[in-house]
Amino acid sequence: LGSGYFGFGLLHDASGNDRYDGDTHVQGAGSFGIGLLIDESGRDMYNAALNAQGFGCVQGVGALYDLEGSDSYHAGGKYKDVLRYEDHYLSFSQGFGFGMRPQISGGIGALVDLKGNDQYFSDIFAQGTSYWWSMGMLCDSDGHDAYHAYQYAQGNATHMTLGILVDDYGNDVYFGKGLLQGCGHDYSCGILLDRHGNDTYTAYDLSQGAGSANGAGLLID
Repeated sequence: LGSGYFGFGLLHDASGNDRYDGDTHVQGAGSFGIGLLIDESGRDMYNAALNAQGFGCVQGVGALYDLEGSDSYHAGGKYKDVLRYEDHYLSFSQGFGFGMRPQISGGIGALVDLKGNDQYFSDIFAQGTSYWWSMGMLCDSDGHDAYHAYQYAQGNATHMTLGILVDDYGNDVYFGKGLLQGCGHDYSCGILLDRHGNDTYTAYDLSQGAGSANGAGLLID
């Protein structure tokens, strides 16, 4: 499903209401290569477990580009975040850049959605977020959108990285626990930019323009 692993992978869908299901390294994922998923129209559903929906790993670029339609994105629910929790799961998706700490720097991951009332669901590490010398970006141009995550999401950057979430238009909802909504940690910069609309932001700790360990966080509405 548009996966480039030591190569180039492309999935291009021109029209229709589609459903994309996958496990790992799918739906616009690139590691030592380029992975692209382009969907031009339709009400689409994207479901994956890990490393998906605009995922860029070492020397890789992964991008998911959806032009129009009210879409839903789901990432996580299978691989537990054993270092931190017993009941939460890693996502590494929805515009996520990832490097292999401490050996190798990461790549570039991007999710771009131009039109529609979209919903983004993830758990740990997603939605315009990056880890270890990489860049992650989520750009949603138009529509009333909802962003749901638990931690390390929604414009978060960790360990010398850049994470960006940009939403241009619509009345949007952002919800999560912590280290999200414009949060930079350890010499990183996390940015959440929402340019128009009556928006709601909910978080519980170290969020909404927070910086820690020489990091910088920005929330601009």
